[in-house]
Parts: sequence; C-alpha cells; structure tokens
Amino acid sequence: MASPHVQTPSRGISSPQAIEDKQFALLSAIMIVAAFILGFVPDSFDWQGSLVPSDYSSGSVIRRLIWFPFFLFAGILVLMRWTLFTVYIRHVNPFLLAVTLYFFLTIGWSEFPAKSLRKAIQWLGLLIICSVLFLYSWHPKRFERVFRSGYLIALIGSYLFVFLIPEYGRHLGGLIDKDHPGAWRGMSSHKNGTGQMLTLGAILWTHALLTRAVPVWQALTVLFLTAIFLVMARSSTAILGAIICCSALVVWIRNPGWLDLPKVVLYLCIGFAAFILFFTLFVDLPTIDAVLGPIAKAFGKDLTFSSRTGIWELSIEAWRERPIFGWGFGGFWLGIGHDSPSLPLTNKLGFVVGQAHNGYIDSLVDLGVVGASLLWLFMLYHAIMVIRFAKYDRNSAALLGSITLYILLLNLTETNITGTIDKVTIINICGSLYISRVMLQQKFGLLQDAELPVSASTADHKHRSRNIKIRQTHV
Repeated sequence: MASPHVQTPSRGISSPQAIEDKQFALLSAIMIVAAFILGFVPDSFDWQGSLVPSDYSSGSVIRRLIWFPFFLFAGILVLMRWTLFTVYIRHVNPFLLAVTLYFFLTIGWSEFPAKSLRKAIQWLGLLIICSVLFLYSWHPKRFERVFRSGYLIALIGSYLFVFLIPEYGRHLGGLIDKDHPGAWRGMSSHKNGTGQMLTLGAILWTHALLTRAVPVWQALTVLFLTAIFLVMARSSTAILGAIICCSALVVWIRNPGWLDLPKVVLYLCIGFAAFILFFTLFVDLPTIDAVLGPIAKAFGKDLTFSSRTGIWELSIEAWRERPIFGWGFGGFWLGIGHDSPSLPLTNKLGFVVGQAHNGYIDSLVDLGVVGASLLWLFMLYHAIMVIRFAKYDRNSAALLGSITLYILLLNLTETNITGTIDKVTIINICGSLYISRVMLQQKFGLLQDAELPVSASTADHKHRSRNIKIRQTHV
C-alpha cells in the first residue's frame, strides 16, 4: 500500500515526479518498538533484582549505555529533517513543551541536581525518539501499527519467558516474589508492569478488531492470549482497567448518541484538575480509607491497597514541605542514601519505595503545584486535541481516547505519568505527537498548493534546505 504522505519537489529539484517518503521507514519503526519493549523489561535487564541499588541517586551505568545510542541516533535523524521538525514542533501540545522546560528548571532547587538533570535528559531523549516516528515515512495509521507490533513482540516474548525461563517469567518466591507466588510476570520484573502492558495491548488489538485493521482471526487470537495472561498475572487492577477502557472503546466506535467518549475523557481531566486544586486549598479532607475503602473491598483488595495508602499519606506530608515548586524532577525518591529526602518516609514505612504509587501525588511531590499543573494541563490539552481529532478520524481518536482514559485511571495506583523510561510514558508521548502531526497534515492538506518546508531525501541531500511541497493524497 502506498503511503498517504507524498513529497512533491518544488523548484530547484530536478525530478518532476512526486517522491514517496519511505526514508528510514523500517528503522524509525524499530526504534520505537525497541524503546517500547525496553520500557517494559527490567532496568539493566536485571530480572532477578540483584542490581537494584539502595541509593537511587547515582543512576544506572548499564541504562546509560543502552539508551545513549538511541538518543544519539534519534538526534541525528531529527537533524536530517530539521526544517520539517521546526514546522512540526510549532503544532505540538504547548504544555508538553512547557513541562519539559520545567523539568530542567527544577535542577536549580533540587536536592540532587545531577539526578534531576539525568531524568530531564531522559525525558527529552524520549521526546526526540518519539518525534522520529512522525518525521519519517508518515501515514495516518503508523501510530497504531507500530505499537500493535511492539505489543505482539512483548506478548510472545513474555510467553517464552513463562514457559522456557520460569525463574524469570514467573513469581516463584524470594525477596521480590514473596507476595505473588506463581503469578506470571513475563518479560517484566513484576506482575504490575506486565498488567499495564497487557491492558495497553488489549486496547490496541480490540481497536484492530473493531476497525478490521487486521484479519479477525488474528485479532481474536491475540486478545485470547492476552486474556489468559491477564488472568495468570493475577492483576485485578489490570483486568478492571482493560474491561473499562475496552468497553469505552467499543461504545465510542459504535457511536451511540447518548455517550461521547472524548467528552468523558475531558470531564475526567477537569475532575482530576479540580481535585488537585481542592486538595491544595483545603486540608481537612476525608481520609483515604474512608473514600476508597469500599471500592477496594468490591475488588477483593484490602483497605490499604497493598500498603499504598500509608505511602500516599506520608508522600502528601513531604509535598507540604515544598508545596509550590516541589523537590525537583526525580529528586525525592532516592532510596536509603544518607542524604535521600525520602529516607524519613522510608524509616516510617519500614521498607524502601521508589514512588508514591499515585501519579497525581507524585507529580506534586516532585514538581509542586506549578509543575503538576503544567503536567496535567498537558493531559487536559491532549484530551481536547483528541476531541478535535475525532472530527477527522473517529476510530483513531477512539484509540487515543481509550489509552488516555487508561493512563488517567492507572495513575491512581501507580506513577507512570512522570516516568521517563517507561512503556506507558512512551505511548502517551507518541499519542500526543501523533495528533500534532495529523493536525499539521490537515492544515496543509486543506490548502491547495500550500508549501511546507521539509528536508529533502537522502538522494537529494544537497538540496535539504530548499522547500518541498507536501500533498495529502488518498490511498
């Protein structure tokens, strides 16, 4: 199938025929798939947990060696399409750019500026990697195809781990596995991470089934294998998330008049923003157990959500020490090092934690009210863009809306919105950049003979600075 994105040379380039943009098609897709899977497997490929440090301020040398070539090569690819990138970046979610800048600003008041700098560079690196997917070999279905492929590889790899390397693929006991004996974790270090990937896969492949993007038997097979793994992973929160988000996806694509999922996502974003504002202004709120206890019991959980409520309450106390600007991006959860800001919290809990297990609270702890507001304004603006995108492609907008809904729900019990090297963060950033590219295409596609400056292909490398027309064609 020909790509819907065709580059037509303007004056100054000898060839009079249209140039179909196939440059680095496979390479750019492989980069995203590899990043997606690396965000799923354990840091430094440490499935046994033997390399987990007690002091998180120093970072991982192995991680740097793995990710540095990705960042470097992605940067080179962006420079090769720099003219297009400078036009494209103007249409990116402004709050995504603002929160990226804020991450770097937090270095100025972070207790561990080197740690905050590393985290900010990782986030910027992911932005660059994700941008490559939409600068090369563009077509409107590229986002869903690439991530479906990435999930399929992760699913197959996880089954191989379970049956061929069970000491890595299952929780079999020991320090890390003691609470979940027998649960499947696949290629991840914990069943919770596996559950997150499975839920994303369920959304992606339910969308493929409903839109007939792949043969029905293929979609049903993948969904069947996903359902088995969800059950064997014993992640009730992942099962619940998959049911809610896939149901919303079905409703939106079938498009009944009484429900419009983009508006639901928008209302959820507004509700969460109002909750953060209310929580900031008032102290005497009901206890977390009083609010969430009945919900926990309904799904077979204890009132502490596996000790999460204690972490939440202590994290809120830490945030109140620096409510406006926070402790710095990645500058709080630093293990049991003698200077770690989270050490008093660790002593009270009696065990080491690396996050608040709530993205909303963690954003306040790390970034303060200012940074958290920027971060959640990014999500709110993203929801608005999904609504606008639905006017052009409702099915693709349904996919993005369902993923956004899952991220909002997931961050009630896990911290993924500010995670840098993480599968959820990668698909979230790519979803935002994907809409930006679609809107850019629509803007110039609606204007006949409009010129959009981009870099020329490798064959015409000497003409890279010249203008090339972009035409939206139909397959």
